[in-house]
Order: sequence, then structure tokens, then C-alpha cells
Amino acid sequence: MSKCIASIAAVIALAFVVAVPAFAKDKAAKAAPVEGAITAVDAAAKTVTIKVDGADKVIKTDDSTKIKVGNNKTATVADLQVGMEVKVVCKGECASSIVVAHKKK
Repeated sequence: MSKCIASIAAVIALAFVVAVPAFAKDKAAKAAPVEGAITAVDAAAKTVTIKVDGADKVIKTDDSTKIKVGNNKTATVADLQVGMEVKVVCKGECASSIVVAHKKK
């Protein structure tokens, strides 16, 4: 009987060891949106650099990144300009969306 309980405890412990890192990875993938001003755009490399808390952060984009400018008008990385204020939501390594809050003046 005690061997059975020990086996069950070992299985439960193993489940926690496997599950906890998986939950941590999911939480990291759902990072909070970042906001800042665009300091550089590289349409060929599909990157946008924004100033966040005084430091430049390079944001990668891909073909699934949704970019909105103005009245929810769909745009591309090439449409973004230095000085635009943006809100970026990342999923994993790439931005899932970029929304321009204020156009460059």
C-alpha cells in the first residue's frame, strides 16, 4: 500500500515538474503591450525600433503582424515613420499587432 502511495506521489511530483515550465512559457508569450515612439524602420528586415523607457527596442514583424494607422487603416512596415507613437503587442519573437496612436507631426 505504501509503495502505491509513493508511486502516486512520484507521478504527481513529475507532473508539476513538467507543467510549471510550460505555464511560465505561456505567461512569457503573453507579455504586456509596449508603447513608445518609433526611432527607426527597416522595411527590408521587417523591423521597427521604438524608444521604451529611454532605451531602443527592436521589434520584429512577420507576414501575420497586423499594422493599423489612422482610422484602423491597414498598413505595412514601410508605411510606418520615425516619430510615430505606437502600441505594440508581441507574441513570442514577433509583433502580433502594431497600432499607431499618434501620427508624426
